[in-house]
Amino acid sequence: AAEHAPHPDDSLSALELQESLLEHRLEEAATKTRLVRGLAEAQSQRTFNQEQYDVQHYDLDIEIFPNPEEIQGVVTTTVIVTGDPISILELNLDTNMNVSAVTAGGAPATFSHSNDILTINLDRTYNLGETVLVSVTYDGDPAGDAFGWSSHSGNDMIWSLSEPFGARTWWPCKDLNTDKSESIDIRITVPDNGLIVASNGLLIAE
Repeated sequence: AAEHAPHPDDSLSALELQESLLEHRLEEAATKTRLVRGLAEAQSQRTFNQEQYDVQHYDLDIEIFPNPEEIQGVVTTTVIVTGDPISILELNLDTNMNVSAVTAGGAPATFSHSNDILTINLDRTYNLGETVLVSVTYDGDPAGDAFGWSSHSGNDMIWSLSEPFGARTWWPCKDLNTDKSESIDIRITVPDNGLIVASNGLLIAE
C-alpha cells in the first residue's frame, strides 16, 4: 500500500484519527469476509494446466498513478513443471486489466485473455522438472475489493487486500493459496508527491 507521509501541521485530533482507523478496520473486515466466502469458488476455477506446475518465484515491477487511477507493470513468473508436459501457461488476471505484451523463455509470445484467465503460448513444450519463465506487461485500473484508491485528510492513499485470492485483480499470477511461491521480489514506483510505499518482506532499497 502507498500512503502519503503525515504533515507535522495535520489538525486531525487523536479521537478523529481513532474513529477513522476504526472505520477502516471495519471496512477491511467486511471485505475479508466477502473474499473468504468466494474462496471455494476461486479454488474450483483452477485449471488443469495450473495443476501441472509449481510457482517458484515472482518478480513484480509496478508503477502506480493516482491521477488518473492506473497501474502499469511487468510481472515475471518462474515455475517448474511438476506434472504432464505443458505448451501453455495459464495465469489468473481479471479481464478488465489490459495485457500489452508477453514473453516466454525470453522471446515474444502469443497469448489470449478471457474469463479472467491469461493463457500464454510457450516457446516450446516443457517436460517434467523443467523451468519455465514468462513475463507479462500490463496496465489498467484494478479498483475493487482487493485494490483501492482512497484518501486520508485530502492525501492519496492506495491499498491492496489480496488474501485469500484477490491478487488476480491487480497482477497476473497463479492465484491459489495451495501454491505459494518460494520467493518474490517487489519494486513499486509512486509519484514524488509525498507518497511512500509499504509492503511485506525485507526492504533492500528505496
